[in-house]
Amino acid sequence: MNKTLLKLKAAHDNFRDVQNKLRKFGAGDTEPDGEYEEAFRQALHGLPFKPLTANQWQLLTCSMKCDGAAKRLNFALQKVANILSAMRTDERPEVMEWVQTWAWRVEMDRN
Repeated sequence: MNKTLLKLKAAHDNFRDVQNKLRKFGAGDTEPDGEYEEAFRQALHGLPFKPLTANQWQLLTCSMKCDGAAKRLNFALQKVANILSAMRTDERPEVMEWVQTWAWRVEMDRN
């Protein structure tokens, strides 16, 4: 397993931990998962990471203030995006193989 994949798995697990800690804001729902996968796909294809608002994360903004939760999700996602942007071309196949084991909401091969 290449070093980038090891770092990526750790950053991915950290993102999931942040989601779990923010469940009361709806961070563990399918909509934020889809937003994560889409941002992951964009970073995988070299697009810059753009922080999402609470509304864009589709958090429970109608029932509580979620700006802090969005900031924490963005911070965790930025770590993932940084690893993807530094990935070497020869590491991509192994990373893509791993991504296919959990990403089902977004077609990762699509640019």
